[in-house]
Amino acid sequence: MDGCATFFRRAKFKLLECIPLDYYRPGTSVLDRDNVALIVMLESTGLPGGRSKLCVSNTHLLFNPRRGDVKLAQLMLLLAEIDRLAALKDKSYQEYHPVVMCGDFNCEPLGDVIRFLKKGHLPYEGLLVRAMSGQLEGRKYGRNTYLELDFLPPALGVSDQCQHITEVQQRVSSQFTDSDFAGRDFADCSDRLSRNSRMESARDMFSPSREMLASQPGTSYDTPILEYNSPPQNPQAFQVQQTWDSGFYAQSYYEESGPYVTQSSGTIYHNLWLQSVYEHFVQSGSKRQHEVTTNHSRASCTVDYIFYSSTETNSSGQDHSRLRLLGRYQLPTDEDMASGDGLPNADLSSDHVILAAKFLWKLK
Repeated sequence: MDGCATFFRRAKFKLLECIPLDYYRPGTSVLDRDNVALIVMLESTGLPGGRSKLCVSNTHLLFNPRRGDVKLAQLMLLLAEIDRLAALKDKSYQEYHPVVMCGDFNCEPLGDVIRFLKKGHLPYEGLLVRAMSGQLEGRKYGRNTYLELDFLPPALGVSDQCQHITEVQQRVSSQFTDSDFAGRDFADCSDRLSRNSRMESARDMFSPSREMLASQPGTSYDTPILEYNSPPQNPQAFQVQQTWDSGFYAQSYYEESGPYVTQSSGTIYHNLWLQSVYEHFVQSGSKRQHEVTTNHSRASCTVDYIFYSSTETNSSGQDHSRLRLLGRYQLPTDEDMASGDGLPNADLSSDHVILAAKFLWKLK
């Protein structure tokens, strides 16, 4: 069994909630490993500007370079728990307290798993499983198996939006009075999803000026592809923003059988607007060097990260960023490692180096 720890100063913070997350799910092949995460909700104390909350997570994903499917499934569970804990309870459920997400993700920066965290969406159907982590061993060796639509079993109750479906139901229903839904029969959302696991056509849910419909290769249905100059959002978040002030929120967000969420649609999303503290690549003269967080006999690369919620957009499209990166520890490059003693050595007792960052936190 893995172990994670998060430490905080009692003079600065009060612990509101602590969630130890075990990724192991009996009988689920993609979640049959003993990896864990730890998620805490902290509240500022003794600071000017009143009390504010900060969500911090720490995790260790599976090492196996060829099992990107397992790592993606573990990550979806982690994001769902962060979504549950960090969401603002009295606001539209697309708004969150600031989030800092740390850990050994056992994935390289250009792999599909890390791209998903940075971009907020990932078309996953048909991805080569052994290459998803971006690690050299997985890219070069292993069986050619491809990710299927239902790689994460719907019975787990986690949506393609990386949210607990029951949590989505509770939040949306809490935004309205009973009169908003008079005469409407909302069945359990999991029943709806079991009847139709693929994303239904959503042409009428998006603004035509912001939408481009394109058929995914190998499918017989149209999937909405949104074009943005800013970081992309998932269809659910876009729908809420487009309809919040239009007077059609309840009607457009709800279908007859429940809130509009999807499972096994071929694309996954999250709404945390995450950015990495590190660039992962540095320019040294004419050479582009890789930053290195681990060095051992099988690899010298980046697998450890600190992510933070760099942008928060409310239902009116206003930017309410709460965390600003001020500084970070410098990481060694692959050239530094090649010219040194490697890891561990007489000065560094681990095969991983320390990552550290300093933020400006705007308190509410």
